[in-house]
Formats: sequence, C-alpha cells, structure tokens
Amino acid sequence: MDRQQLLTHLQKSDFKQLFEALHQLRPNLNQSLQEQVIQLASRYNSYLREMHLGVAAKEDLNIELNQLRNAVMYTIDQIPDGAFPVADASTTTDTLFPVGSTSTTATPAAPATPSNHPTTGGGHSLWLGAAALIAVVGLFVVLVIFQDQLKGSTGALGEIFFIVLLGILAAVAYFQLMPSQAEGSGKFFGMDLKLRGPIIVGVLVAVGSFLFLQARGDGGEPFDFTVRIIPPELPEYPPLEDGSLKIWVVNRYEKPELNSDLLAEVKGIPASEEGQRSDARLEGARFWKLEVDSVTLTRAGQTLRAVPDGSLGAVSGRVTNSANGEPLEGVQIEVAGAPTDTTDQYGKFYIYIPIQQQRTEYQLTATKSYYAPVSQTVYPNSTVKISLKSKRRD
Repeated sequence: MDRQQLLTHLQKSDFKQLFEALHQLRPNLNQSLQEQVIQLASRYNSYLREMHLGVAAKEDLNIELNQLRNAVMYTIDQIPDGAFPVADASTTTDTLFPVGSTSTTATPAAPATPSNHPTTGGGHSLWLGAAALIAVVGLFVVLVIFQDQLKGSTGALGEIFFIVLLGILAAVAYFQLMPSQAEGSGKFFGMDLKLRGPIIVGVLVAVGSFLFLQARGDGGEPFDFTVRIIPPELPEYPPLEDGSLKIWVVNRYEKPELNSDLLAEVKGIPASEEGQRSDARLEGARFWKLEVDSVTLTRAGQTLRAVPDGSLGAVSGRVTNSANGEPLEGVQIEVAGAPTDTTDQYGKFYIYIPIQQQRTEYQLTATKSYYAPVSQTVYPNSTVKISLKSKRRD
C-alpha cells in the first residue's frame, strides 16, 4: 500500500478499502496522525449511519461527504514516506542442520583434575592464559591501526562487545591459571607460577579497559559536524533561504546559522560525542521543518531533508448574507488548484491545499445561486470572512 493507492481509493470513493489501508498503517504513524485516522473513521461511520437511517437530508449528507473527503486528503498528505511499508522479497529460513540430519551437541570436556606433576596441568593452564592475553593484545593492535575507521562507529553494541570480551578472557585466565597456585613450583619468564593467575588477570583488565576507552573515542581530537539541508522542488512554495539549525550537543543547544548553500556547522564537538544521536530542528525558517527530529554526530557530517511545516496548507472561514449577517449554507468555495468545499449550516468551510499548490496567499471565489459571486485574496491560517449580496429584489 502506497500514497497513490490511498488517493486512488479516495478518488473512487472506496472509503471501506481506504480506511482499512489507513488502519494497517496506524502502527507506523505518530500519535497525532493515529488520532486523525480514528476520528476520520468514526466520522465516516456516523455518515453511513445517518444515510442508512435517513435522519439527514441528502444535501447535508453531500456536504458532510465532501468535507470528509477533504479531511482525508489532508491526512494522507501528512503521512511521511517512511510510514509506507516496502514489499519484502521472498526469503528462505536458514536452519542450522539440513532436513533429515541429526544435530549433535558437543559435550564440554570435564575440567582437568589438578596434576601433581608441575609441568602437566600447569602447562595446559599456562597456554590457555597466554592465548587469552595474546587475543586481547591482538585486538588492541587492530584497533590502534584502524582507529579512524572504528571510532564513533562501534556505538552501544560495540561497547557491550568489548566489555563481554574482556570478562570472558579474564575468566579464562583466572580459572585456568589459578589452579597452579597449589603447585607452588615452576617458572615462566622468571615469574613464580603461583602468581601468574592474578598478574595476567590484572594485565587483561588494564589492556581491556584501555581498549574500551579507545572504542568510545574518549581522549580523541574534537571534530566539526556539518549538516546539509535539502528542500524538495516546490516552484510555488516560499524558498528556504534563512534560519538556523538547533542541535543538542553535550549539555546545551548549538544554533549554527544556515549559509547560502543551506549548510550549518557545529565546531569543536568532543570526541566522546561521536556516534551519539542528538535532537535537531529548524529555527527561524518560515514555512519549513526537518523531516526527522534528530541527527547522528559524525565526522563525515549528515544530509537532512526539509519539508513544508503545514502552515500554508489550509484555508477556512465563514460566509454570511450581507443583508442581515446570517450564515449562508451551500455556498460553493473554490481555490485554484485545490478541492472545492461547500459551506455548512453555519456558513463555515474548510479547504486543504495540496503541497504542490501551497503558497503564502490564494485567490478564493465564493458562489451561490441568486447571489453575486465574490472573489478575493485570502491567506492561510487566518479566519476568512465573506459576505454575499443577494440578487433578488425585495
């Protein structure tokens, strides 16, 4: 289901399929859009009930359906592209063992019984401990060589990995080397064997901690973070020309101004913040907002999309009789490039303007039989007041 299919259902007045599709999309929508979908579905059910029971006039039902159609179109236009599901290719489930085969589980070897011979059990434990130490040192060397590629890319999962690895290697050294303390004899590079367990565990902890700090990027050079803003091509919409990017860094908001190329740069971010998600928003950019509300702080920078903020998307108002000030029902309201609307019993109307036609002002025309038509310039997000003069002679 995509946006075009929703609009096709709306064009065909297939509200049943339309609301079923919107209901399926609800888990992908924010709280505000979910509430709009629920309200629209309830409003449509009320329309069906009134139509079947015959408690409302046909003209009133037509007005309600027209207004419902406009409201649904507005909601569809507000749904972000990321909320629509992407069709997955067929996948196959990999199994650990082929069908018909029998899995076998290796039985862990029983712990070796401490030997009274100083070179049997002690030598086995010594090599396991030495292998654990070499593994940590090897990881550290790899990290130093590729630190530019690894810094800031490990994130929370990388930190957890290093902590778990350190614990496993330390446990191997401790449990495999400590039994030799009971032997009390033998030398390893001039070191008394009964002390090798605690010493190697200490080395593991020291090297592993340093490795962990390097993975987080602590102690590294500060970096500059650049954000490029890309607005969509909307010929009629006011261009994005000014404003600032508000980004939360460490413990306060930074507000770099957008330059003529729609670039904003935050300088001197601590290395410890690399890879962190931070709150971000546009300020002072009239009629625009960011498509997302956060950024990832990296040395490579990031590109963000700007979208219309919705402030130019609606025209609403009230039509009255110029003779007595009474509301006029059934007045046809037209705005170029937008769906029409008809005033209700209170003379009120509401028209949603599609994004491609949005601008800072519109030309509105109000017509009704036996009344002189009125055309005037109106502005979005303001209450439009229109008076029609009757052509009838008293």
